[in-house]
Amino acid sequence: MVYLWDELLEIFGPESSGKTTLTLSVIAQAQKAGKTCGIY
Repeated sequence: MVYLWDELLEIFGPESSGKTTLTLSVIAQAQKAGKTCGIY
């Protein structure tokens, strides 16, 4: 499940469901658009 709150994105779900891959893809696209990103 993905929630986007203006500048905060929360991704959660069961193990081995692709969360890390999705997270890194979203960060890459955001950085290409000039956004600053981080993972907590």
